[in-house]
Amino acid sequence: MTQRAVEIPVNESQRKAATVAGLSCLLATAIVIFVNFGIHDRLIVEGNPAETAHNILAHERLFRLGIACDLIYCAGVVTLLTALYVILKPIRALPCLRHSSGWYMP
Repeated sequence: MTQRAVEIPVNESQRKAATVAGLSCLLATAIVIFVNFGIHDRLIVEGNPAETAHNILAHERLFRLGIACDLIYCAGVVTLLTALYVILKPIRALPCLRHSSGWYMP
């Protein structure tokens, strides 16, 4: 006895949400890589908070750019989770969204 998967039809809003999810995932990943390796590595000196503070004061515009990119990343993650909710809504999205966001409550 074999079980067959139930096919759920995909509507246009789910297709758009899938595109948004893919683009926001790519954008968020690119921003994180840029900020962590391009900005934070230049500013933060491990084990030396005085030098880190000096670097931040010397490169204030770079520090502000890092903060702005972090906020854009957060918005991208919220957009990604919203798109995943729209995609997974037909198959009880709340438990799926809890697991995809790392938040779990039985």
